[in-house]
Amino acid sequence: AIAVNPTDDFAAMLATANAGDAFALYPGTYGAATKFTVPANVEIKAVYPNDKPVIMGYFSIENNTSLLLKDLVMDGAGLPDGNQSIIFATVGATYGNLQVEACEIKNYVKGLIYLNVAATVESIVINNSIIHDVECSGGDFLDNRLGAYKVLTLSNSTIYNSVKARDFIRYDNTSAAYPSILPVFNIENNTLNGVANDVTRRL
Repeated sequence: AIAVNPTDDFAAMLATANAGDAFALYPGTYGAATKFTVPANVEIKAVYPNDKPVIMGYFSIENNTSLLLKDLVMDGAGLPDGNQSIIFATVGATYGNLQVEACEIKNYVKGLIYLNVAATVESIVINNSIIHDVECSGGDFLDNRLGAYKVLTLSNSTIYNSVKARDFIRYDNTSAAYPSILPVFNIENNTLNGVANDVTRRL
């Protein structure tokens, strides 16, 4: 893996990544309300899983890419537009797999994952993670407006104090544009506490 230290400009390193690159982050803080652009298939992991590096900002996945995030803390505090923790940005893309493993995700105003372009995603997997204080003001928690993904798996995770203003899962009807995709949702072995509790909100 490519070793990364908090003194490095990780956003610049990531923006010029090559397909297959793996980044190993040492403990510390990376960015400050930063947009981290993901242009190619990469993996981003902690060197020490028991001392997770802190990503201050959000990931924008571009092109036909896959992304693995493991043993990270993602913190949206201070983002000027609130934003989601992960967005799919490229119109017409055929994305691979997005996997979030053993991460802590917190302090995002709009939501967790946002697909608001006409694009497809092979799979989204969120496993063994802790997610909290994601308000969902201006967006839903898992939010698809214009694209399609084949499989969403949310497993073995704890979500609390979140989804106060919108719905837990939003998947708009894009079947006319993607008639061959019948999305599958696997939601299993999670703890939800203080999630979509308002009477007008839905899981």
